[in-house]
Amino acid sequence: MLRLINRLFPLWVILGAVTAYFHPWIFLGFLSEQVTLFFGITMFGIGVTLELGQAAQTLRRPDKIILGTVAQFTIMPFSSYFLAELFHLRPDLALGLIITGCVPGAMSSNVLSYLARGDVPYSIALTTLSTLVSPWVTPALTLFLIGNRVDVQYVAMMMTIINSVILPLAAGMAVRKLFQRRIKPFLEIFPTISIAAIVVICSVVVARNVDLIREASLSIFYLVVLLNVAGMLGGYVFGILIRLSEAGKRTLAIEIGMQNAGMGVILALTHFKDQAGAALPSAIFATWCIVSASLFTLTPYRSKNEKTAQQSGG
Repeated sequence: MLRLINRLFPLWVILGAVTAYFHPWIFLGFLSEQVTLFFGITMFGIGVTLELGQAAQTLRRPDKIILGTVAQFTIMPFSSYFLAELFHLRPDLALGLIITGCVPGAMSSNVLSYLARGDVPYSIALTTLSTLVSPWVTPALTLFLIGNRVDVQYVAMMMTIINSVILPLAAGMAVRKLFQRRIKPFLEIFPTISIAAIVVICSVVVARNVDLIREASLSIFYLVVLLNVAGMLGGYVFGILIRLSEAGKRTLAIEIGMQNAGMGVILALTHFKDQAGAALPSAIFATWCIVSASLFTLTPYRSKNEKTAQQSGG
């Protein structure tokens, strides 16, 4: 039952968003004031289920991990900036799109890589490294790309990422390590808790921006889709350039195309409260990137080389 609930993650986000649109009062008040707490719960739940041992297989090829991480923090940030400039977005929406592009890869990309017959150890290594460096890289990129239009507080953003992402994630990993045997029968519960928290976060954003959604949701949706396509296509092409296997190329496409949009929402709501629509692109992206990445799971075959690549890290 829990596995079925987890697989229907996009459905719950959509249902929560629809409910928030028509009945915003449900997600305002207490829930609206606790979005950072809910995101911490999300990262704690992911930390409990994360198996870093799988990523160790790829460490003998650190060049592929470093190059993939560099691609993560160049393709998406600069694509978001280009789209914001090309379509002359107003400052709050431009800020939101750029934040979406500057956050690290989504933890759920590991699951999608597995379902897409990708290179799971490589996916875990990429997600882990991009998340660990994000407290410094994400604020720096945001400041560089839009600091001339919006006041970006580098240190404050860095501390928010550490407190809401790194510390809860590390706490979850520590719990998994210390209570490995006792907690094993309950592991399926933690992804469900994380999913519930993300649904609340995205619903809060919708509830706060009902008027803005009515005004600009379709155009923002198109831009979010374009950003997602740019990330996935760029990731696949970059995988060709660095000579990854077919499984590795699919993995890199998913990893770069999927962003930790929940982090984007938290940064927007915490540090840019005066920018009304800053959290909206990340909230839309959180659902759409999962739907689009799921298309990779429709691959009709699995070659022997891909099976081997899943065991070798690239």
